[in-house]
Order: sequence, then C-alpha cells, then structure tokens
Amino acid sequence: MISVIIPVFNEPEINRTISALEYQPGLDMEIIVVDGDPENSTLDLIESPNVIKLQSSPGRAIQMNRGSRAAKGDILLFLHADTTLPLNAFKFVRDSIKAGFQAGAFDIKFISKNKFLQNYLSKSCSWRSRLLSLPYGDQAQFFKRDFFIEIGGYPNLPLMEDLEIMRVIKKRKEPIFIIPKPASTSDRRWQQEGLLYVMLRNPIISFLYMLGVPAHILKNYYP
Repeated sequence: MISVIIPVFNEPEINRTISALEYQPGLDMEIIVVDGDPENSTLDLIESPNVIKLQSSPGRAIQMNRGSRAAKGDILLFLHADTTLPLNAFKFVRDSIKAGFQAGAFDIKFISKNKFLQNYLSKSCSWRSRLLSLPYGDQAQFFKRDFFIEIGGYPNLPLMEDLEIMRVIKKRKEPIFIIPKPASTSDRRWQQEGLLYVMLRNPIISFLYMLGVPAHILKNYYP
C-alpha cells in the first residue's frame, strides 16, 4: 500500500487534490492530510470520508514526519497540495521500489499560462534533478517506508528539508530514481512573487544552503 501524505496550511483547493488522487487506478492507497493551522482551516474543508485528518505544529518537515508516523503503507509518498500526479503514478512508484530503489520522485511540469515557465523552466528543473539526483519536494518525493525510518525522516528544518533528505541519501550512495513522468505543479508562487524574482531566488537559496548558510537564515527570503 502507498500512503500519500499531504502537508497543508490554508489550502482552499484541497478537495481537488484529493479527488485527483482518488481517481488514480490500481494500487491500494491511503491519504493522510496534516494541517499545520491550529484552526484546522484545511481539514474542515475535506469532503472525502476516506481521508485521515491530522493536526500538527506548523512546518512542512514537522507535518510530513507527523503523517509518516501515522501511515500504514509500505511506501510513503509526500505530495504538495498544489501538485497533481500523472495517471498511473502509483504503478510507476511501485515498480521503482520493486526494482530495488529506496527513494525517488517525478519529473516536474509547471501548470501556467506563461509558456517560458511551463516549457523551458519545467524541462530545466527536471534535467537539474536528474543531473544532480536532487529532486525537490514539489516533485512528489517517495520512499520505501523502512528506509525512510532508517534515515530519520525529514530533518527538522524550516526550509530545505526536501533537499537535505536527498543529500543524506546521496551520502549513503543510494541511487535516487526520477520517474520520467511529470508531476504537475501550480505556478501560484511564481504568480504571487514574480517570475523573475522566484527564478533567481530559488537557485540562489539552494546554492547558499549547499555552501552552509543555515536554513533558519534563508527562511527569511522564502515566505
């Protein structure tokens, strides 16, 4: 079984994300939504009776680890609320785990009216993740459950927890499989903060983190 864990904070479109998951064919699945809002603003919107609803302290790493502890699946898949998996995604994940991989993610495609973002940046981000074996959280990272527990789950960082867990795996010399099908991600952050600003800021923050700048400092530039 695959446990899909979705960390949320004020996500009014959560039912669209859940419906897309329930439409996926095949493998047994459970959906766990972990709300970092003490008012449970997102959990109160969920319509599906099959969703496991959890409340947590805010922080994506904290919320994802909270969901992983409640999960019953042999495979853990962490999904952002504004990301949609490709059709037959669970089969692709299952096949990669059966092939011996302990962790992986999908290619990425930004859903946008901006053709530069949708085409060029989508492809460049996918190639970057393949070249460096460093897929980000919006690429729907997944793990074999036992392996995720063994490496200690997501590091408790205010930022870059998705990058850091992949760095841990690389240090162990474990291969990370990138499924050649894109997870489709909203362009809402790009729209809200500006295409040029986000395009420059994200790689700069990642580079500074790799150089050793603490995540709690970089968080000030990534609301």
